[in-house]
Amino acid sequence: MVVPSQSVLRDYILRALIALGGSATKRDVLTWIDNAFGETFTDEDRQSVHSRNEPKWENQVAWVRHQMVDAGLIAPFSAGKSERGLWALTENGWAAAAEIVSVDESSQSAQIPSVSGEEWGRTRGRAKHAVGGRAWLIRPGQGGSTLAKTWRRESFVSLSAQNLSIDTETATETDIREAVDSGYPHLDYAQRLQITQAAQAFIVRMSADDIVLTVSDDHAWIGTLVGEPYESTHEQSMLRRSVDWLAEPVARADLPVPVPGLLDKPGDVVDLTIAIDALAALAAAFTDTADDIDADSLQVASSVMIPDASDSLAADLFMPRAVLQEWLDVLADRRQMVFYGPPGTGKTFVAEALGRHIVGTETDRVQTVQFHPSYSYEDFFEGLRPVVENGNLTYSVVPGPLRKLVAEATTPGNESQAYVLIIDEMNRANLAKVFGELYYLLEYRDQAISLQYSPSKDFRLPKNLFIIGTMNTLDRSIAMVDAAIRRRFPFVELHPSIEPVSGVLDAYLSAQGSTRYRARLLAALNEGIDERDLQVGPSYLMTSSAATQPGLERIWKYDILPLLDDHFYGRITPEQVRAQFGLAALSRKARRGEPRLTDDGDAVEFGREHERVSDEGLADIS
Repeated sequence: MVVPSQSVLRDYILRALIALGGSATKRDVLTWIDNAFGETFTDEDRQSVHSRNEPKWENQVAWVRHQMVDAGLIAPFSAGKSERGLWALTENGWAAAAEIVSVDESSQSAQIPSVSGEEWGRTRGRAKHAVGGRAWLIRPGQGGSTLAKTWRRESFVSLSAQNLSIDTETATETDIREAVDSGYPHLDYAQRLQITQAAQAFIVRMSADDIVLTVSDDHAWIGTLVGEPYESTHEQSMLRRSVDWLAEPVARADLPVPVPGLLDKPGDVVDLTIAIDALAALAAAFTDTADDIDADSLQVASSVMIPDASDSLAADLFMPRAVLQEWLDVLADRRQMVFYGPPGTGKTFVAEALGRHIVGTETDRVQTVQFHPSYSYEDFFEGLRPVVENGNLTYSVVPGPLRKLVAEATTPGNESQAYVLIIDEMNRANLAKVFGELYYLLEYRDQAISLQYSPSKDFRLPKNLFIIGTMNTLDRSIAMVDAAIRRRFPFVELHPSIEPVSGVLDAYLSAQGSTRYRARLLAALNEGIDERDLQVGPSYLMTSSAATQPGLERIWKYDILPLLDDHFYGRITPEQVRAQFGLAALSRKARRGEPRLTDDGDAVEFGREHERVSDEGLADIS
């Protein structure tokens, strides 16, 4: 037999805490479990996993307790000195314990000392669960792998802190900064800043139950902090924290995303809280030996799967399903893409349809922003904004649409859900100014960076966030888009002369039961436009208004002709534009050999003998 599964060890811990009045030290809990269930442990289970002679089963129990803290069954270690190190049941822990008591009373399968109602209430009131927890990377610095081995052997992590004189129990971040400045005057200010930041994290921001990770050679070791910082006389590790290490290391190559991308961040103490779910799940996998009832709450979300293109999506966009599937495959691989082309080719419509398809019925997970020449990093991501507080004007860092959507996408429980950000008219803005350091994250989703307005926090773009941009080649040539954006975004052209856009209007008219007149009209229009990026897309003629002659005339007068006037400004006169591209001129060309509908709805051959007839009498040109 091997060490019992996490679910069994969880019950052992709950039983022990019930018997011990709801809270006890680690040693008391382990002693109770050994006395009650020690016969279930084999000789292998009792083998030492550290030189401090901790049996394997005790190491496993310590880790299961950590997972019970995450699950809200046991309270994190109290900051109060009188209760430091106590394992105490929370409200949820008492509820789980009550179920065990109920089962035991009915089956009499185990004898557990009774707890009086008065004691139950007293100890129950003591256990208050604090939601949270952080993760940290600790480097041994100059001590190298030798010091890292000492950490694991003697169950602690440390900072050198040779010249740091401070009371760790009462120290604030300001106290630590002053102590570093006083103790290390011989160092450069940048070096003092690094020591200050590491000491502040180690003394103030770290707390019991936080996950710690250290890397030595090609392996990573994971543990949990126990208790408060304390001092030592060893010059390489004078400031210490106790740690319960996992018995076995993890190959560096097996570390889950986003941990590998965070290991290159500088500093002796690095905040890895952004990866805490991945580390907790990894620890659970290494401590579990059978079925684990808490696995669902500790699993890291797998890569978000984009649904395949459907027949309904193809029907909505009037495009072949195979083409749409190819675009979705590109999005799945790259997490971002850009649709570009002339006006009216459906760039925004396609982007929004794909976004809705990706998220399903939860359409609030699709957000759209539009760039413009004055758009900035502060508008898009985050920046200082004036805020009135208590009648006083102050400035606070306010998140923009991207930061808000990332916050939602990375909220625990949302990691398996897809989120889509659509950036319309993307090339109208100064992209280097808008994206800033986010350029890096667009290419390296596994990495994290410091932000210019939030330098103390690491940020990464999660893999469940998809970005779809659109670029209008008429507003601003995409030749002006810098190479950095081109490298990070796959570009998909939507052009009236090539598939799938060239077939969209025909497919639309066929679905409407209409003739091909409007498709011929558009083809005749674009044949006369010699510049490729100036050709007109089909969406102008895919409205209900375009199905009637008056509506078509309005579209031509107020949409298409002004567009052509701008195209040919300085080359030909407006009169020449209307003579060549006016509705009457193009209509005669488009209607050769095509039937038309009279006011009575009868089909009449529109031949050469009718070429001089005006279209004004047509009531329905569908």
